[in-house]
Amino acid sequence: MKKGNNKLSRGELVASFNVSNVYIGALVGPQLVAGTYAVFYYLQAGAWSLILPFIGVGIIGVLCAFAAEIARRFKLYDYGTFAKKMYNGNKVLCVVFDIFIIVTLVTGAASYLAMSGTFFTELTGAASIVGMILIGAISILVALKDSIVRAAGSVMSIIMLIGFIAVLILICTLYGDRMSQTIGSWYVPETASFGEAVKKVAEFGFLSAAMSVTLCCVEQPIVKKKQSIWIAIFTTLIGGSMMSLSCMYFLPFLDEIMGVEIPLIHLMNSYLSMHAPWLPAVYYILMLVAVVSSMVPNIFMVTTRLGNTLKTEKRFKTEKSRLLLFGIIFVAVAIGIATFGLSNIMSYGFSFLAYLGIPLVCIPTCIIWPIKFHKERKARLAAGLTPEPDAQTIKE
Repeated sequence: MKKGNNKLSRGELVASFNVSNVYIGALVGPQLVAGTYAVFYYLQAGAWSLILPFIGVGIIGVLCAFAAEIARRFKLYDYGTFAKKMYNGNKVLCVVFDIFIIVTLVTGAASYLAMSGTFFTELTGAASIVGMILIGAISILVALKDSIVRAAGSVMSIIMLIGFIAVLILICTLYGDRMSQTIGSWYVPETASFGEAVKKVAEFGFLSAAMSVTLCCVEQPIVKKKQSIWIAIFTTLIGGSMMSLSCMYFLPFLDEIMGVEIPLIHLMNSYLSMHAPWLPAVYYILMLVAVVSSMVPNIFMVTTRLGNTLKTEKRFKTEKSRLLLFGIIFVAVAIGIATFGLSNIMSYGFSFLAYLGIPLVCIPTCIIWPIKFHKERKARLAAGLTPEPDAQTIKE
């Protein structure tokens, strides 16, 4: 191999950023801005919540980097073929992994709908189930319009980020003294537990284990090992910064919002609405739209994996007919799970998925395959060959 052959061009570095931005874009969603993630995973540690997110997000960054290496080496760009390679063609594990992905998508959608139900109630006074059904129906309709889907995904990330920063600026302007006092004294609640903090950080990181594999669908531009490393760096720095800032704007009100499912609502109603009466309504609407933009990709992914089973049926020959059917089933199941409440979904559903992701994704991608790659590299170098083959293709 020629010296310097593995150096990255500007375009290759941008490609790594774009891949990591898929996760970051998902992170800039309703749960991040509403503070649900902050309260459940980080704020129990007080001021340390400004630092811990970099560890939590860093875990998914590392997972994404290892998964990207498998996708790069074998040119795998859909998670079905990725799973076949990851498990060496073991059909049982592939089926288990498929179920794991679908359950992850449904559970995530349930959390979005639970939040949207609360937002809808705050906005209109109607029952939360009405809001869930309405948001679910809108999500299916949006999913049927391909042109809207792409626009929703990109535009909403930008809009939510702007709103995210605007709220932080408003809080710092109105309650800067409280913010300074909390951070300056490095306030940590007496009830804080180091062991619990470590557990929550780990759960947050491993919760996204499924995403580290499904990201293979956007990894065609990743052609060098250093690009995979930069995926981890970009994800950790940018995603960690945004999660840290999400924790930051709740710190001045820490003792009040702990235990509140959606702390943003408390913040709006108790502190911000008196200074900007229009802000809660505008922000709730934006959050509801954000939920839709987060729901749509989940509906698409489930339809893509399950839709092929109905291709031979006359009534479901078109992609839209299959999307409508599976979209309705997907939303109905998600609403059923959402009725258990957001705190239960996060305490039990998210925790279960996080621990299940360790043997299903983390061990194969971060331990087993790196060992295989290392042995292969040593063998090739000993034989006087380049460290990696020029191209490899997966064997079906």
